[in-house]
Amino acid sequence: MQCQKYNVSGLNLETAVISGQNNLTSLEKIPCDEGWIFDKTTFPSSVVYDFQLVCGNEYLPNVAQSGYFVGSLIGTFATGLTSDLFGRRKAILLNLALVSIVGIAISFSPNFIIYMVLRFFTAISVQGISSVCYTLGNELVIPSKRIVVMAILLVSSGCGYVTLSGMAKLISTWKMLHLTVAMFVIILLIIACFLVPESPRWLLACDRSSDAEVVLRKMANGNGKQLTEDFTTKVSNTTANLQKANEAKENMKDVIRSRTGIFMGITLSFIWMVMSLTFFGHTLNTSSFGIDPYLSLCFFGAIETPAFFSGMFLTGHLGRKNIVFASFILGGICCCLVPVIALPLWKLLFAVAGKFFVAVTYGTVILWTIEMVPTSMRNRLIGLLAISARVGGIIAPMLLILEDIWHGLPVLVFGLLSFAAGFLCLLLPETTDISLPVTMKDTKELYRTEKDVVKRSEERY
Repeated sequence: MQCQKYNVSGLNLETAVISGQNNLTSLEKIPCDEGWIFDKTTFPSSVVYDFQLVCGNEYLPNVAQSGYFVGSLIGTFATGLTSDLFGRRKAILLNLALVSIVGIAISFSPNFIIYMVLRFFTAISVQGISSVCYTLGNELVIPSKRIVVMAILLVSSGCGYVTLSGMAKLISTWKMLHLTVAMFVIILLIIACFLVPESPRWLLACDRSSDAEVVLRKMANGNGKQLTEDFTTKVSNTTANLQKANEAKENMKDVIRSRTGIFMGITLSFIWMVMSLTFFGHTLNTSSFGIDPYLSLCFFGAIETPAFFSGMFLTGHLGRKNIVFASFILGGICCCLVPVIALPLWKLLFAVAGKFFVAVTYGTVILWTIEMVPTSMRNRLIGLLAISARVGGIIAPMLLILEDIWHGLPVLVFGLLSFAAGFLCLLLPETTDISLPVTMKDTKELYRTEKDVVKRSEERY
């Protein structure tokens, strides 16, 4: 990019040419003051073009991206706290409304500062929707169906990438793209107002058993079923357990006071950070193979779908722990092989394979974590772990600077971290086919009942 020009003021054309031929450095260099001509072959419109983010301002897009990650950090914690206090349904509807309002506002951004601020609030709400949907989806179904719910949610994310790449290709301007997406979110908000229920588990945790029964009856009627007396008795027993938890007033202090809680929190934080770091690291590393950017976004979004389905299918048969361990180790092997392979095609194949295994881990770890933490603090703990994931996403591009030392060093670091996370997960309990823990006491019991879970799984298969 040309950011300066030679100062030929006061010189006629012939004198300037002669001066340049004899000694080019003798001419003074001054900043360009007549604007820039952008190559719009690939992108007819972009934030860089419209806000002139070149030369002295070329770092600003990275600042905006960092601001987005900061918004994600705040969104994971704030929405986790909000949904635990006011309910999953209200948290989802509130964040959908915020996404639509901010999306419309972004399309009318008058300058880059306003654009960054609005992107910050977008990140808060988008991350909030994601984390609460994972929690609500798993709280609405029985243990054997959590895999199906998680597969649907994760595949929806991959489909979103594919859809967005097609929309970006068809819609020429970024402002119109934001406006179009906001319109879709408004439609989704209207649908969610009628279809998204409150979590019965959250209602029971708040000692609102009558409201929980109303939700459960609606779900039963929708499935052509009726609540039996036996099921009502189970709900009553669950209510009793939750009332005990409320009487104990469990909060984050109970996690800190428990050695099991501290160990589980530190271990899961590291696993979530490595999971996010390798996920974004693979994406950043494989996006420089010289293919069309729209096609690249579509391809890497599409590769997540078979990965998520594979993980969700295998985790029901082999267990959460085994799948996470195997995915981390296989992904680490792929990372370690990429730097030493000479052929570009094989480099690409192993890089894509690494992304595949990371995606398998991504879905399984989220499900596994939800099954480990207690209902009374589930969304807050998930929010804290999501912060660790966001830290990993921020670190990933920074590690690419290690290419200045050796071109394969960043990918090698990804691989070594994957190995560490894989072996650490062996220290956590298996949760396949276990009811969601209600209190910290239930979470501690997971370690004691793990042998029984393994025995039941062997009997089944």
